[in-house]
Formats: sequence, structure tokens, C-alpha cells
Amino acid sequence: AVCARFAAEMKTCGPRAVARLAMDLGADPRSLADDGLSPYTAAILREDPCGLLRGLDVNLRRRILRGDENAWAEVARSAAGKELPDIAAGALSRGLAIPQKMAEELLTYCFDADLPFLALRVLERVDGKRFLLPALERAHENAWQRVAERIVGQLKPDQKPYWMSPPAIKYAVQEIQRGRSQYRILLQSFLNYLGANEEKDFLADPCVLAARRGGAECPICLEPLCRSTPTAFVADRAICLHFLCINCARGYASSTNSQGDALRCPECRRHAVDMQPLPSMCQDPLTCFEFLSGEENYLARPMLLRTLSALLPLDSEALEAQGDALDPEVSAEDFISNPLFVWVWRHLQEHQRCMQRLRSAPNLEDRRAWFKYWNFSNTGRLTRSEVLRAILRSFRVTSLEKQKISDLRSRVEKVWDVWITRSTQSGRGVNPNSVNCEEFAMELGFGDLLDEFFASDPEGNDLHPAAKEAVPRLQAGLPRGRHPALGRLQHRLQPRPAASPTRTRASTPPPELEVPSEMLPPVGQASQVLPLREMPEVVAPAMTRALRTLTQHEELEMPPVGMYAWQSETES
Repeated sequence: AVCARFAAEMKTCGPRAVARLAMDLGADPRSLADDGLSPYTAAILREDPCGLLRGLDVNLRRRILRGDENAWAEVARSAAGKELPDIAAGALSRGLAIPQKMAEELLTYCFDADLPFLALRVLERVDGKRFLLPALERAHENAWQRVAERIVGQLKPDQKPYWMSPPAIKYAVQEIQRGRSQYRILLQSFLNYLGANEEKDFLADPCVLAARRGGAECPICLEPLCRSTPTAFVADRAICLHFLCINCARGYASSTNSQGDALRCPECRRHAVDMQPLPSMCQDPLTCFEFLSGEENYLARPMLLRTLSALLPLDSEALEAQGDALDPEVSAEDFISNPLFVWVWRHLQEHQRCMQRLRSAPNLEDRRAWFKYWNFSNTGRLTRSEVLRAILRSFRVTSLEKQKISDLRSRVEKVWDVWITRSTQSGRGVNPNSVNCEEFAMELGFGDLLDEFFASDPEGNDLHPAAKEAVPRLQAGLPRGRHPALGRLQHRLQPRPAASPTRTRASTPPPELEVPSEMLPPVGQASQVLPLREMPEVVAPAMTRALRTLTQHEELEMPPVGMYAWQSETES
């Protein structure tokens, strides 16, 4: 600006005159700009109106202009370029390779001279991990934030960040709470690393929990909160740590508004302004913690564990045993840097993934359906971790049962070893870590191996849930007047109860439900429920239709035992 003013006052025009004035006023001809050029290197590549290239070999300059890579190296070794970063930057701006030491010195210069755009170009050649903290300190500017993101992004997704230690995570969370949002780059990198290693970590340390029950319950419908979205009573933040499921929350708020009553928590009776779903603990754990903790930014340990039990099908005592000991008052940085957070994060991801499966697992007899159901990645290849997940969930094993998990994982590894050996002996190419649907479903394929290794279990679990649970599910009962075919089937499978004086209706079934006498058990002999394949032809079709109906409506809650249309009050 000073040079331009002098040029204007002297009534001179053009960049040449301004450049000469700048040199006369003591400008440094070797200082770099964000485009990677200094006045000296710009003179080499373009024009030299100020005579900066005196002493530079003319032939050497011609070689540089022709793109000779060695010419830049010779300039760097010469007296004109020795220990000056602009020569390295000039070569870099031309897309030429430069020595590692020169590149690191150039990156240091970029931070000293506040040149973020040139730093971005240098980071394409240099590992910038030792510059991460200086970049974050300046990342309140967008350009330097891009530099920090580039340094963090130099790590591979599944590579553990070099800064990922409890003290570093604590420091990042504390800085975020002070309003320095640029440190969210570190927190997000930490979460990305957890997500990128889910499958690999599942093999080493499987995360499975009870699929149906467990954890905190909604006080209205008494259903587990983890099967819905926990919803809190809020003013600016949550006023208490009592939650409703999302459906009950909507109905409760609607009824309160329609009656003109104040919105109160039904448990502690505190006044609230609104009801809001709990923020995602997986996507933004800090926001979720701040939503719960209020202005103090601390949560009592029992309240934190109670909140986590609303997210997972697990009680507070079992949760507390999964990480390091927590203080009576837990801060956000203490929680996020505790191994308990990693355990909760992984199990939340797994729980949400399994809850998206709206129907139960099919029978292994249907190889292709079983394969498609457990191929959570939808890649068309069933991986080792997906096979282990299928076995653990089919056998109803949770993460807390370490010995059972170890035994089942050993059996799964044996299946893979046998599969690889057989495939190699038969001359087929084999992927040691995954199988496709054809390999799984073919005769003597991977599905047959699973059936062979896991056909029986001392506790009665196996991979054929439909066949095993068919009769108990039929006997569980259905609402009155529905599925008459199942009523007829139950009548055929069981003898009629003895007459009772308190009966309000006749015990004889309608004509269409009468059973041939040859199918009834002898007098005094208890009825026995037969397997599907051993049932008489008159029963098997009805059983097949019933099973198909139940499979299509797997997720519907089964009500208590009720009456069929032809049953009396006493018989039910």
C-alpha cells in the first residue's frame, strides 16, 4: 500500500515501477506469498524488472523454464538459493518433487509467515502431524481450519489417531466447551475412527445385547425405552432425567394441551415447556451430555447410568462395570474419555442396527433368506464378523457372557478353517474372510457347515427358530375371533377338557371343527404335540398356513392367552 501511494504521488504507473519502488523501500525479494512464489522465483519464471537475478546463470534459468527438475535442485544448492524456502516453493508450484527436508522447512515457514493456502499444497507432500496443534490454534479462520482438517485427514479411516489418548480427548472437549469449536475436528475424527473399525472390533470384542427386554422402561406403556426414542421434558435443556417413549410422549403432550393443563413430568411433577427427543449419543455425544446436564455441565453418576439404560437394554449396575470407575459427579470430558463411552457407543450402534430388522431371523433351512438377513452390510458377501453376529444373536448370548462368547467364536473360527480347507482341496478360489450367497447356499456349502457345527446346543438354542418355536407360539393364544384356522388346529392337537358344571357354553365344537375319532388319543392318554413333519396330513396344511402368517407378523406383540370364537369362558 505504501509503494502504491508513492507510485501515485510520483505520477508513475504500472507494476514495474511499483516493484522497483518496493525494492528501493527495502522489501524482501525472497518472502513468499500464498501462491507459492516470491519476487525472486516469480522473476525466474516470468520477468525480472528489478534486476533480482543478477548472478544467476542464464543457462540455468533457461533449463528451469524448460521444466528441468534438476535445475531447481542446482539453484537450491547455489549461493542464491541456499537455506531459502522460496526455491522449494517455486519447484512445488510447478508440480515438481522436492526433498522431504526442504518440504518440512517450507511448511514451518508457512506457519511462521501465515500462509495457509501454501501450507495446504505442502501438506500434499508432507506428514503434518506435528503441526496439528498450531493449525487448530489458528483454525478460527476458515483457511487454517482447512489446514487442520487436511492434517487430520492424512490418517487412514481405520488408523488409530496418534493423538487419541484420554488426556488429548479431555483437552479437546474442554476447548469445545470454552467456545473453540475448531476442536470438534478432533472429536469427530475420534468418532469416525470408532465407526471405521466397527467390523474389525466386533471380531475381537463382540457387542451384542438382549434383543427384546431390559433397561429402563417408559412409565406409561412400560415398554423398554431402548426400543423407541427416549423423549425428555425440557425448558432450555432437560429439566429431569425421566423419559417417555416417543409415542407416549406425543399422546401425553397432546392430551395435556387439549385439557389446558401445564406440562409436567408424570414422575417428579416438574413443570416443562416442551418435550424433545434425546440427541444422538453416537453422532454428537457432547451435545447429548450438555442437553442432559444443564448449566452445571455435570451429571450425578446414578443419573448418567440411568440415562444410558434408557438407550440400551441393560440395567445400570451392568453398565457401570464396563468402564473405568466414574466419579460421583461426572463431567462431559470425563465421560467421553472413559472406556465406558466407547463401550456404550459400539453397543448403541449395534443395537440400532439390529432394531432396523423389522422381522426375526429366518430358519437356516432357507439358506438364501438367512444369508440375506444377516448380511447387514448389503455387500452380497457374508463376512466373518457377520457370521459371528448371527450365531451370537441366534444363541441369545450377550456381551456380558465372556466365556460363552469365547466358545462360540472358537466354533465359528473352526467353521471358517474347515471351509477354507475344503475349498482349497476342491480347487475353488476362496476368500478367507467372506462368502457369497452361492457359496453359502450350495450343497456342501458354508451354510451346511454352519448347520453341522451348530445343529445342537446344550441350552436348546439353534439356527432353526421357526421349527422349534412353532407349537409354543401357536399355543400362546391369539385374540378372540381371529385366525379360526389356528383354533381348529389347536382343537385337533389337544383333547377336549372334561365337562364342567360352571361352563357357560357347550363344549362341542362347531361341525366344521369336529375331529375324526381315529385322530383322537386313547382315553386316559395325554396328548402329545408332534413335530411338523410327523403330523397327519389333515393338520400339516393348517400348521403351514399358521406359520406363514406368524412369520409375516413376527414383530407384533402376542397378547395373553385369549379365547377363540368356539371356546367357552371356562375352557379358555
